[in-house]
Amino acid sequence: VANDQRKVIYEWRNDLLEATDISQDIADMRAALVDDIYSRFMPEGSIEEMWDLPGLMDAIDHQFGVRPDVVMWLKQEPDLPVETLRARTLESVQQATNQRLSTVPEELLRRLEKDLMLDVLDRHWKEHLVGMDHLRQGIGLRSYAAKNPKQEYKREAFTMFGEMLENIKRDLVSILGKVQVRAEQDLAAMERRPAPERPARSSSRA
Repeated sequence: VANDQRKVIYEWRNDLLEATDISQDIADMRAALVDDIYSRFMPEGSIEEMWDLPGLMDAIDHQFGVRPDVVMWLKQEPDLPVETLRARTLESVQQATNQRLSTVPEELLRRLEKDLMLDVLDRHWKEHLVGMDHLRQGIGLRSYAAKNPKQEYKREAFTMFGEMLENIKRDLVSILGKVQVRAEQDLAAMERRPAPERPARSSSRA
């Protein structure tokens, strides 16, 4: 199980190291997160009385550092489709992010996106390995509940891995949405940053 997951992470990381521009990948992640927030606070097929607009705006603000006034949009145009609200929200998020990063030269911005992605990926992978160790140590107790420990381990490891992948995307987009480049010193520090290295291969099995 661990080796299968490690293979996915290493392939993703190596693809990132070889990439020169992941801006479209990040834009896709941003759009997916906006869709996810809307699905939680304005579920598909729900009526207006079931919507949680303050909660939606709080979630957007927490995730991206910008608070589009969805309530005002609906007061001005009560018949706005949810798809239009979602598109406007994504546009507001993208504009705010672009404005925060407008002082960063294009080439340096591409490197910032890539370096942040690698940092977030590495951090979550290390935390995931610790969680997998804890799962492995405690999985034997499942036999007392008439459950197959091996199957339970595979099932929970799969769930944990999926959650980790989603958290990687969520954290990266959130960081890029809130990052502030304050001065030329920030840009100089970014330029001096060493390039990330490829991970060492591991022969451990699980």
